[in-house]
Amino acid sequence: MLGRASDFSIGVTSRVTKVLENRTAAASTPSPLRAVGADLPKQQRARRTNDPLAGIETNTARGRRIADLVRAYLRAVGNPVDIERQAAVIAAAELQVLAEEARAAALKQAGTCDLDRVVRIEGAAARAVKRLGIGRARQPAQTGLAGLLVADRARGHSP
Repeated sequence: MLGRASDFSIGVTSRVTKVLENRTAAASTPSPLRAVGADLPKQQRARRTNDPLAGIETNTARGRRIADLVRAYLRAVGNPVDIERQAAVIAAAELQVLAEEARAAALKQAGTCDLDRVVRIEGAAARAVKRLGIGRARQPAQTGLAGLLVADRARGHSP
């Protein structure tokens, strides 16, 4: 006769506890050679972590465009070394290429394509790029009479 599910979980829990109790001290304590929060050596990290362009197939036009955007975005954000930032850059580049392809397909199939899909993809790509902090640097708006005079001079108006 089969036991209840709770009997099974109690058995698993007791086995896990026994394994943890029987571990040697070397297996249960962190290595003294490396700090707890330290980065892993290059040989112990994923290939894509070491080279963000490793997973991108550059034999196709799409892959080359993604690689170009990844390089440009990485340069724009200061060539980050943290994995999360690199992953955000790759995702933004891939979304941008998808948006470009959706827009091109919409132009070819005028009247028969799903424009909502194009708008959604372009919005997602724009948000991903915005999250990276890439964009035009805005100048602070000048207020008051001095600000208006400076703006008029910039437009070519003289007082």
